[in-house]
Amino acid sequence: MTTEESVFRDIILWIVREESRAIAEDESYPAPMRSLRESLLTPMPPCNEQQIAGWMPPQSGHWSVDMFDKKAYLYMSPIAKDGFALPVARLSYDFAADRPSARLQVGLYTLVHARTQAVGFRFEAPTALTGAHCYWHAQPMRSYDRAGSPTLPSRTMWQPVSIPAFPLDAKGPIGLVMCLLISLYGFDVLAQMRGQPFLADLQGILAGSFFPFTRVTAEAVTARANAIGRKPRTRRRRRG
Repeated sequence: MTTEESVFRDIILWIVREESRAIAEDESYPAPMRSLRESLLTPMPPCNEQQIAGWMPPQSGHWSVDMFDKKAYLYMSPIAKDGFALPVARLSYDFAADRPSARLQVGLYTLVHARTQAVGFRFEAPTALTGAHCYWHAQPMRSYDRAGSPTLPSRTMWQPVSIPAFPLDAKGPIGLVMCLLISLYGFDVLAQMRGQPFLADLQGILAGSFFPFTRVTAEAVTARANAIGRKPRTRRRRRG
């Protein structure tokens, strides 16, 4: 198992644990969202830590898994913005290919007048070396795109699925997952990861990206802690 594979595995396990932690907190999961989650469990069964560990065993690497084939979905922590939304993702990844790739399809589920509604986006690797989508990108979606997949419940009369294709600051599967997490939870998601063993390796893997890791590194945290109680430095005004 390579460092990149190990970090990818640890991030997916962290997502599952964070959602489990949110379930235990009433503030993170208000009653209506709990009811919504319960209604999704049968058509879209969630995966758990044991399944993730089995699909990505640490003693081996070069994994290639599509969660649709496993009949499992990745439930993520609810988002308390614009009301409440519950992200439910289908993940596929291939570390056996010459160019490791991944694909995340996420539906954002909520309740509108007690009715389930959702919008969806797919985060994808380049579809080819040339062409319209030869870059890491995200696009809207109307359903999880395999035969038998549930269609997102929506009352929107028209929604494109091929445009816009937003370019992402990703170079591999880990960057793709981080783009998804930051787009959903903001940069604070890195602060939530603080203390996780994979964070140091994550910083190295994403070197050259625009993610401002300096805010969460040990050195930055120490500098802020040492600055507590100090008077802010002021700039002297020059006399004209």
